[in-house]
Amino acid sequence: MSKNKQQLIELACKGDKQALENLLVICQPDIKRFARRTSVQARKILMMRCKLHYGSYIEK
Repeated sequence: MSKNKQQLIELACKGDKQALENLLVICQPDIKRFARRTSVQARKILMMRCKLHYGSYIEK
């Protein structure tokens, strides 16, 4: 992690609004990538649960 990012984290934790805004701008690509990956994984888990749940009704 860069020294600048670490400093922004420390300032944001202390309540510096501008540091938090800067940190969000810097980290936006990482945040978006995490959100997309998490969303895809969540959909896969939901589909698997639905298949398992409704599959038991179909087999009866």
